[in-house]
Amino acid sequence: MSRRIREDGEGFGSDSFLDVICNMVGIMVILVLIAGMRARNAAVPTATAAPAKDQALATLEAENAALEGDVLLLAQDIERVKLAAAARAHERSQLAFVVAARRRAIDERRQTLDAGQQGDFDLRRSAAAAEQALREMLGQLSATEQGKPESIKVTSYPTPISKTVTGKELHLQLKGGRIAYVPINEFEGRLPGEIRRIQHRLVDSPEATDSCGPIDGFRMRYTFERLGNYARLRQCEFIPISPALGETLEQAIGSNSELRGRLAQHRPAATTITLWTYGDSFSIYRRLKEELYQAGFSVAGRPMPDGKSIGGSPSGSKSAAE
Repeated sequence: MSRRIREDGEGFGSDSFLDVICNMVGIMVILVLIAGMRARNAAVPTATAAPAKDQALATLEAENAALEGDVLLLAQDIERVKLAAAARAHERSQLAFVVAARRRAIDERRQTLDAGQQGDFDLRRSAAAAEQALREMLGQLSATEQGKPESIKVTSYPTPISKTVTGKELHLQLKGGRIAYVPINEFEGRLPGEIRRIQHRLVDSPEATDSCGPIDGFRMRYTFERLGNYARLRQCEFIPISPALGETLEQAIGSNSELRGRLAQHRPAATTITLWTYGDSFSIYRRLKEELYQAGFSVAGRPMPDGKSIGGSPSGSKSAAE
């Protein structure tokens, strides 16, 4: 009887021990899963933060490049002012030398005269000086009687030291007294697709010409040429679909104009505006240039002959901004 009870007691103790082991193993598995989930969740912000950090770094680098360009411009302005000041100092010294020579000649002539003649000479000099002073007083009196003179407005522009445009560039067409945005950057983004579209024509021909668009009222006509196994853009031109594209000057400089909306999408310190100006629109060029300067943009001017479309090629020249 006692032996049976002892065997039953030993069986009960073994099962309990196995239950404890299983529970501990289950708890450890749960802890491992929780730790893994926490590690995965913690890695997500790091992965998502990396692109934001790269973008912030790129923005800072762009601003740094713009600031370096501004510093170089200021250094050039300072050097130009120093040269101008030196030139004015040289002119002043030459004028002072001439005045001194004239006075010495007058004194030498006076010394050649006798006492009576010297008195007469001095009298004529005094009379000439008094007459000059009287004329100046009469001029001042006349100006006072006529009222306040009309003020003269002096417009100051940045020192015209040009530099080649290397950064972001926007293009505006000034034609027929209207200002139109030229989507050159948008068409550049479509060139790879256009190459794939016409590359079969370059197999049997050294060059191929086609067009695409319109985008913002312009079509692009382009010519690709075959160079060995590659295709290269030889030239392109941007043709307006209507002579009345864009806005008048009064509309463009308004607070809610299409031009203002486009400019608001770009940082002035890092953007140059190129003005492709035809002969019938030089009258609005200066006013628009002044508005762009006040907004903080650099401006490059491109005079255009009548009858010729805006265009470019790999061998063309870059804009030079002021």
